Amino acid sequence: MPSLEGLDLHLNTLSSIQDGAFNGLPNLQWLILAGNELSSIPSGEFRRLPNLTKLFISHNSISSIQTGAFEDLLNLDHLDLSANGVSNISRAAFSGLSRLRLLALNDNDLNIIEDDTFQGVPNLEELELKSSKINNISPAAFRGLTQLRDLNLFKNRLVNISAESFRGLTKLSKLILATNRISNISRTAFRDLTNISSLYLTANMLESIDDGLFDGMPGMNSLFLPGNQLRNMSREWFKGLTQLRKLSLMWNHLETIDDGVFEEVPNLVELDLTINLIRNINRDAFRGLTKLTTLNLGNNKIQQIDANAFTHLNHLNHLNLNENLITQFPTTSRETQNLTIDLGNNPLICDCQLIEIVQGGPPKLTLGVCNEPVKLKGRSISSVIRADLNCRTQIYEASTSQAPASQSTASSTTESSTFVYIGIGLGVVVLAVITVAVFIIIKQK
Repeated sequence: MPSLEGLDLHLNTLSSIQDGAFNGLPNLQWLILAGNELSSIPSGEFRRLPNLTKLFISHNSISSIQTGAFEDLLNLDHLDLSANGVSNISRAAFSGLSRLRLLALNDNDLNIIEDDTFQGVPNLEELELKSSKINNISPAAFRGLTQLRDLNLFKNRLVNISAESFRGLTKLSKLILATNRISNISRTAFRDLTNISSLYLTANMLESIDDGLFDGMPGMNSLFLPGNQLRNMSREWFKGLTQLRKLSLMWNHLETIDDGVFEEVPNLVELDLTINLIRNINRDAFRGLTKLTTLNLGNNKIQQIDANAFTHLNHLNHLNLNENLITQFPTTSRETQNLTIDLGNNPLICDCQLIEIVQGGPPKLTLGVCNEPVKLKGRSISSVIRADLNCRTQIYEASTSQAPASQSTASSTTESSTFVYIGIGLGVVVLAVITVAVFIIIKQK
């Protein structure tokens, strides 16, 4: 079968590969051996497959990869060894794979990535090490991977990220460190990652971040920090991230947003602060975020919002304030155009001020439910009309009570003039009556 280009042998309970099994397949390009019972890969197993480009050996029982196991596969660009229980990789296990672009070692038992583990794959672009029980990365573990673009270390057991962990990965664009146990990251751990675009640190145990940790990563587009234990943000955290567009800090323990804390990220478009402990939003909390379109503040403890907290966010389209303790939304925020605000699950007081915003806009308030007055409790704010609140009377009373001093003075002056004229009129009438009475008395005499 010299013309055969693909061979699928998965789920065949194969426990070994006989010598010469692939003789006569010089044009084979892809081979699937997944889901069998292979326990080892002897050196030279695939020497008769010079044109093989893709090899899938996942879900077997291969505990170790010996030196030179794949050295004859000069054209291989995709190798999947996931879910094998691999616990040991010899230093030169991947030697000869000079054209390999993707290497998957997910779901194994590696524990540690030793120095020079990936020697022999200089053109590797994507390395997957998910769920492999890794708790330590040796200083030169990734040495030589100068073309690596994606590194996935999701769901391992890493606690510390040292200054040497990612040394030399100058072309790395995406680094996934989510769902580990990371509590400490050296301030210089990312100093070589000058081309990084996305960094995932979700679901770790970070309580703080060293100032300047991300400095030197000018091309960073997305930074994900949800599910940590961060309490106090520092402006210095974001120093150098001038091109950052997405930032997620949801599900932490943040209590405050200091004025100007986001000024180092002027190009931010999406900011997620959901599920924190934030109580107040100050006027300058989001100062400098003139390009922000989406702001998530749901599931916090927000009670007070400065009247001008959002007015300078000219491009803001969606503001999520769901699940807070907000009773009133500031009227001056109406200046923000094309804005939809989710006020669901807040103890809203449905007064004429709120209804004016709901029915008049902008912004457009959605999903809110009245908590007060009692007669409107449970009603959607979008269904309440002015008549339900006798708003004309309330608006008249409000406008009267808030009249400017000059207007009050003018009213007082007008009232005084009126009393003067009335007094004069009454005086004329009394005088006329007296005159007539005198005239009658004189005539009778």
